[in-house]
Amino acid sequence: MTEQPMHPKPRHAEPGDVSPSVEPHASAETIATLPPPEDPKEVASSARAGQTAAGLYFAAAVTATAALLTAWWQSIHMQTFTQATNLMTWTHPRPGSLASVLLATAMMSIAAAMVAMPGILAVSTWLGRRWVRWGAIGGIAVGCAAVTLNWVSWIGMPFLIAAGVMVWLPSVRRWMDSLHPASHKTEHPTAAVSYGRVPQHY
Repeated sequence: MTEQPMHPKPRHAEPGDVSPSVEPHASAETIATLPPPEDPKEVASSARAGQTAAGLYFAAAVTATAALLTAWWQSIHMQTFTQATNLMTWTHPRPGSLASVLLATAMMSIAAAMVAMPGILAVSTWLGRRWVRWGAIGGIAVGCAAVTLNWVSWIGMPFLIAAGVMVWLPSVRRWMDSLHPASHKTEHPTAAVSYGRVPQHY
């Protein structure tokens, strides 16, 4: 009489006996690869274009500041009060009246916006913020308010237009994307993982 062993020896797993929960080996398609390196000359050219756009916005902010100071200086003198801005010339308010105070307040608010907008765009473009591409449209819209100020405020309009065109160039966009690369989220397995020995192997 042949005795049977108390513990059966483990047999080799057949191809069909593999547990469905066991993930197959990763294929070549799942291996992440790095993008090809960019041409250093192209990167430097894109950076120069972005920094030039920031400089143009700064120049627009400086000219708007000059326009604001010119309007302020003329508005504090009675002889040139009505010629301080186009807004004053169109309405011709009496100095010291409520209308003149309201118009002077509106003039300062418009001039402050014309200084602040290109200033913010200059800093944001230098830092490579992506939103400046859409902010460039707002910068040109604010620059059109120069029609209510004086001839000095129109000097900054070419700078705003040139910078607005440059930030939409593909090279400048690649430069901004390189300064703020998109973060890739790590994918975690969603299938249930079984621990312990595989029953089919015993």
